[in-house]
Amino acid sequence: MENRAFLNPCWRRALLKSTALLLLWLAIAASFGGYGYYLAPGGYGQNDKIEGLVGFLGLGVAVGTLLTGGLWTLSRVTRGRTTRFSALLYLALWSLLSVILTPCVIRVGTAVSPVPIFGGQHRSGIIIVERRAVECALATLVLFGLTILLVRRSHADGSHESGNPNQAKTTPR
Repeated sequence: MENRAFLNPCWRRALLKSTALLLLWLAIAASFGGYGYYLAPGGYGQNDKIEGLVGFLGLGVAVGTLLTGGLWTLSRVTRGRTTRFSALLYLALWSLLSVILTPCVIRVGTAVSPVPIFGGQHRSGIIIVERRAVECALATLVLFGLTILLVRRSHADGSHESGNPNQAKTTPR
């Protein structure tokens, strides 16, 4: 017996979109982690490289969450599936989630690290990374928020929120 849901083009499009967002999120997090490992901000010892990897991976998870969440929310607004107010709430939730995920990733990375990291004076590195995540969250909230407020919503018949572009516009006198 074959699965008819897989043959549905809308379902396949949604699956491809979700997969693309997940791959984008993974690519952002991995590129931040790679940057942190190969260009460690401290010295060049093994501890510094792993510390850079974990810290930048936490920041990469935050940035990836912000960008993919913002793109997902923006696509819902342009397709008319959510209101602008709900979209702004979604953005606030994505921002909060990214700020919460950053120290969680650093904590897990510290726990599984083969060498001790973020100890002593390096402990302030966690606060620095978290501050950068908050800055990214606020910037994303402002930029995607402005974009959501300014974007035109499209409808199923091809018309836009301001009316059908093919119709002649008349101005009242």
